[in-house]
Amino acid sequence: HYVAHGVVLHGRQDFFISVKSKGGKEDHTLHSDLLPHGIAIELGLRILSVGKERRVLLSDAESHGKEYLEHLAMGAQDEAADAVFRSIYHPSLCVGGALAVDELETRVEEAHALWSKALWLKVSRQADLQKHLEAIRAMFLCHRGDLWHAFVESAFPSLVDNAVSRSILPEAAVNRVVADAFAYALEVSGLGDVHVFERFSVFARPPMEFEMSDTLRSIEDTARTILSYTRGLGLHYVPPRGLQLVVSEKAMEYYQRIFSFHISRRFSLHALHSVRGLFSEALITNKHPSSELRRAFAIMHLLLFIQTTLGYYLQVDVIVLRNTELDRTLEKCKSVKDAKRFLDRYVWHITEGSFISEGSNALLPACEALFQCSFALYVLCKRYRLVSWAVEGARTPVEVSAALAALETRVQQEIVATFTGHLSGTSTRSNEKALWARLDFNRFLSGGLYTGTTTVFQQPKVPVPSSKSGRLGTQGRCKVEHGPKRGCSPILKTGHK
Repeated sequence: HYVAHGVVLHGRQDFFISVKSKGGKEDHTLHSDLLPHGIAIELGLRILSVGKERRVLLSDAESHGKEYLEHLAMGAQDEAADAVFRSIYHPSLCVGGALAVDELETRVEEAHALWSKALWLKVSRQADLQKHLEAIRAMFLCHRGDLWHAFVESAFPSLVDNAVSRSILPEAAVNRVVADAFAYALEVSGLGDVHVFERFSVFARPPMEFEMSDTLRSIEDTARTILSYTRGLGLHYVPPRGLQLVVSEKAMEYYQRIFSFHISRRFSLHALHSVRGLFSEALITNKHPSSELRRAFAIMHLLLFIQTTLGYYLQVDVIVLRNTELDRTLEKCKSVKDAKRFLDRYVWHITEGSFISEGSNALLPACEALFQCSFALYVLCKRYRLVSWAVEGARTPVEVSAALAALETRVQQEIVATFTGHLSGTSTRSNEKALWARLDFNRFLSGGLYTGTTTVFQQPKVPVPSSKSGRLGTQGRCKVEHGPKRGCSPILKTGHK
C-alpha cells in the first residue's frame, strides 16, 4: 500500500514507516528498529523515498483530503498503482516462508522509476520548474543585477552609514530596513508582480558581538561590524509543492552561504564606488594633493580593480557557465532523481567557484579581507572628511595616517600576497586559473610590483664614444633610439612588456 499509494494502513503501528500531518505538511519517518529481519536500512530508505514521491504525485486535494483514501477503501485504484500493488503483494516474493529480499528490491526500484518519471513530468510541466529555478538563481546568486543594485543602494545608508557614525542598530531596525529595501528593489526591477518572486523574503541576523553602545568604534572594528551585517543577511524561501524533491535541503544550505558571500561583495563594491565619488570631489581643482590622498587613492584603485575582476569572474566564469550546463542537462532529464543530482552538482560547482568549498580555504579569507578593507577605506574617508586632508600642507589627523598605514599593510599581506601566492602557478582548479588569468592579465601582480620588493629594470647600454671613432658612438646611439637593428639594440631581460 505504501509503495503503490503513499499511505500507511490504519492501525498498523508496527509498520516501519509512519506518516503524520502537521500544518498542511506530511512527515514520513523511517523507524529502523521496526524493520523486518532481512531488510537492510538502505532498502527501507528506498521504500520511504518511493512512498514520498507517490504521495507528492497525488494532487493537493487528494493528499490532504479523504477523497482518494475513500476511493481506495472501496477498491477503486488507478492502473499504475494497481500494477505496482500487485507486483509487490505477490506470492512469488515469499519462498518457503522466507522473503525474497533481492526480488523485492528490484520491484521497489521499478516502482521508483515509474513514480519518479511521472513526478518529473508533473513537476517540470505543471509546477513551472524552470521559472522557479531561474528565480532561485536570480535571488540566491545575486544574478539579477538591477534587483540587487537597487537593494544595496536602498539599504546602504541605514546599514553602513549609520555604523560609520555610531554603533550597531537593533535587530528589529535592521530587519525593517532590509525588508523595505527588498520591497523597493522588487518594485524597481519590475518583479513585484511576478508570482515566483513572492516566495522570497530577506531577513537579517545581527552580528555576534551585538551590543548597544554610544562609543565610537575604531575604523577596523566598524568595518568588521559592517561586514558582519552583510554576512548576516539571508533569504527565506517557500518552495512550491514538489520542488523540495528536486532542490535538496543541503543545496538550500549552500545557496544561503553563496548568497551571504555575493551580497557582501555587492555591498563592499558599492562602498568603493562611493569612495570613488569622494575622491572626485577632493581632486577637483586640487593642484597639490597630499601624500595621504595619493596613498588612499592608490589603495582605492587597487581594491576596485580586484573587486570588479572578482565580480566579472563570478558572473561570467562561474554562474553563466554553470547555468548553461544546467539548462542543457535538464533538457535531457527524465526523472526527479536525475534532476536532483544535476542540481546538487550545479550548486556544488557554484560553491566551489565562490571559494566556499573545502580546498579554497586560503581564498575565502582573502575575499573577506577584500570586503572588509573596502569598508574600512569607506569608513576612513567618511568619518575623517576626505577633503579636509586632501591638499598638501593641510593638517592630517594622526588617526588617518595610522589607518592608512594599517590598511596598506593589510591589503598587501592578506589580499594581494594571498591571491598571488595561491593562484600563481600552484592552483590546479580551472576556476582558480580563470580568476588568475583575469587578475594578472598584464603581469602586474606576477611581475613583482606588489610582492614587497622593488623590481629592477635592466637599462640599455649606450656605447661610450672614443676619441678615435666619435661617429661610431653617434651611430650606436641612433640604433638605440630608432629601434632594433641587426641585434645591436639592448634586450630587456626583466621588467614588463
